[in-house]
Parts: sequence; C-alpha cells; structure tokens
Amino acid sequence: MSLARRQIIGWRVQITLLNDLVSHNKIYGADITQQKTKQNKNTNRLEAGSGKENEELSKNTHGGKGEMKEREEEGRKKRRRLEKRGEKDERKEEMEEREEEGKKGRKKEGKEIAEKRRDG
Repeated sequence: MSLARRQIIGWRVQITLLNDLVSHNKIYGADITQQKTKQNKNTNRLEAGSGKENEELSKNTHGGKGEMKEREEEGRKKRRRLEKRGEKDERKEEMEEREEEGKKGRKKEGKEIAEKRRDG
C-alpha cells in the first residue's frame, strides 16, 4: 500500500472520530465554544479594575458566597471587639449554659439507671 493511500485512510479515521465527538457533544448539549467564551468573559471582567471591583464581581459570579463570607467576617470582628473589652458573646454564654445543663442531666440519668440496676 502506498504512503499516500495510508495517509488518506488515516485522515478518514480522524474525520470519523471528530464527527463522532461533535455529534456526541450535540446530543449531550456540551457546546465547547460557548463554554470557553463564558469563561473568558468572567476572567476578563475579574482582571480589569481595582481590587474592590474584583471582589464585587467575584461575589456576583460565584453565586452569592461572598455575602456569607462577609457575615462570617463581621461576626469574627464583633467577637474580637467583645473579647478585647473583656465581655463575652451572649450566644457563647448561652451555649456554655446549655452544655452544663446537659452534663447535669446526663449525670442524673446515669445515677437513676445505676440505682435501678442495684435495686434489680
């Protein structure tokens, strides 16, 4: 078989493989070119402008996760301020009280169970 003939067969195989890939993508809705352009738009938007603008854009593009981070950050700042003043966070105090009550309750339950075992 001549070299030219082998090349033609190889090209035919490549063409059929590419056609299969394209048809597969069309069936499953994976249009590669659209995905690429969306990614490029997002990265271009994030690169331009100051850091503050980039933060806002990243919040918008990442599904509102930025708001959660802001709330967590504000909570941390508030706790730090209270700790510096020597005060405790009200929520923390409530949590500690609940833990203590829970421990007492478990101790009582344990004692009752032990008494029942002794009594038979």
